[in-house]
Amino acid sequence: MLKQIINFFYFNTRFEARLKNAFKILEKNKKIKNLYKLKERLSNIRYKIKKNTINDGYFKYNLDLYLSLNQFIYSRLINKPIFTSKLMFSMANNDNFIFPLPKIYLDEINKIVKVNYLISKVLFYTFLTFFFLYQLSIILKSAFLLFNKKAYKSKKILLDSVPKLNFESLKDDKEVNFFKWVIKKFDINSDSIFIHNNAEIKNQKIILGKNKYKVLYQKNIFTCCLNFNRYLLSLKKTLFIVIKIIFFGKIELLLLSKELFNFHLFECSKNDQNYDLCLFNNSNMVFRPLWTHVNERINPGSVFVYFYSTNLIPLLQEIDKEKYFDVYGYSLHSWPNYITWSDIHSEWLSNSINKKIKLIKTSFVPFAGKHTKLIKKRRTLTIFDVPPKKLGIYYLLNNPYNIYTLDYCKKFVEDIIRAIPESIYRDIDIIFKIKREYKNIHPLYKKYINEITSHKNIKLINDISPESVIDISDATISIPFTSTAITSLRKGKHSIYYDPSEKLSKNNCLENEVKLVTSFKELENWITDCFEK
Repeated sequence: MLKQIINFFYFNTRFEARLKNAFKILEKNKKIKNLYKLKERLSNIRYKIKKNTINDGYFKYNLDLYLSLNQFIYSRLINKPIFTSKLMFSMANNDNFIFPLPKIYLDEINKIVKVNYLISKVLFYTFLTFFFLYQLSIILKSAFLLFNKKAYKSKKILLDSVPKLNFESLKDDKEVNFFKWVIKKFDINSDSIFIHNNAEIKNQKIILGKNKYKVLYQKNIFTCCLNFNRYLLSLKKTLFIVIKIIFFGKIELLLLSKELFNFHLFECSKNDQNYDLCLFNNSNMVFRPLWTHVNERINPGSVFVYFYSTNLIPLLQEIDKEKYFDVYGYSLHSWPNYITWSDIHSEWLSNSINKKIKLIKTSFVPFAGKHTKLIKKRRTLTIFDVPPKKLGIYYLLNNPYNIYTLDYCKKFVEDIIRAIPESIYRDIDIIFKIKREYKNIHPLYKKYINEITSHKNIKLINDISPESVIDISDATISIPFTSTAITSLRKGKHSIYYDPSEKLSKNNCLENEVKLVTSFKELENWITDCFEK
């Protein structure tokens, strides 16, 4: 509801016009880089505490409350469109910057744009008060779950931030969906329950061999930990730490009130009803929930971050030859375990996080779309794109190193179609697999794709998994540097990246075995070699 209200009053037609104007001014005055630089500095802010009167009891869980606070502020307040747009308007129009943030962040912002400290401070404390009361209401409301508490004897696997994935009962174990990938990757050979909070995924079950696996929607993932004594003890501990926070004047920590309650709930549960495996992905990776520290201590090696895509490393700075600023918050990470796609990915991640982490590798992650067994009729070439976003999204600067402009993406497709010799074109099937069908695709790109797939020998697919298409493909061409090329390679298909700008190198590619083609002639030769009789 709150998000809808903000969108109605703030992100409207007038907003888009103001945003475009601010972007043009910043671009003309070469100030966009200053915004990226500032966000990197904001992600590196850490509270310096002389006496850890509040933090001491959490260190045994390898938990630093102040680092968690930095993670929360950056991921929930700073790395959001409303903050970026407010900053852009202030920088472009020389207006005072007003935003609800602690003073330590406002001081850094004040170095590039004048901050109205008084109003920002009032807004922050107002926000903090209402947010604390909101969190308290959620904590009290969770008491009603005691009347519907659930305890599970099977292994429990938590899936955080998952889209509408499928768990169909496939007879062919070689066909892989996300759930089967988890079962195989973590060698889960006993009855298990996949718990998630996506209401669009129906409760389902599957039998594989002697084991039964269930997919279960649970609005509150902490239901399995609840009983009357644990609830009261957790509430008591939370209220006690809240009093300490207020008494010692560290009231910013009230932002973590609900997280503290969930932490103490898991702590009270000890070895009973903790999760055997917790999987978080890169869509929500900056803030680590406090309770996962307890789960990891009780069950070492149970909390993981996995990447459903390898298209992670910014690319534009290689084309523009400008300095790269980390605006994604990798320096804030405190996760213990990661799943990566390659040695290069592991090395890049270790350097970005700059702390000791455990890394395990995977071949691919079948994360998106419905897995369907397609019928192969002829030899098949598949094109994997990344759709350009409409200009309003581009102007928000949420992805500062995005190379996927309308011109870049159109040229990627146009060059591939032109490079297919007429003799081959008549004898093969061509599939165009759009990465994602969503409302923010640039309308001119959507129009272009609809035109070529309606008038040419090209089939458009957008509603099934990339793996389903790769399985019937003889060769695939992917836009740099997406994961479909790696998945194709590991499924034994001919696979390349094609860069229509002719400026990229393999320096930022996470898999050296995939060839990067950067010229039209080379692209033409590669297609001919793959499909000539």
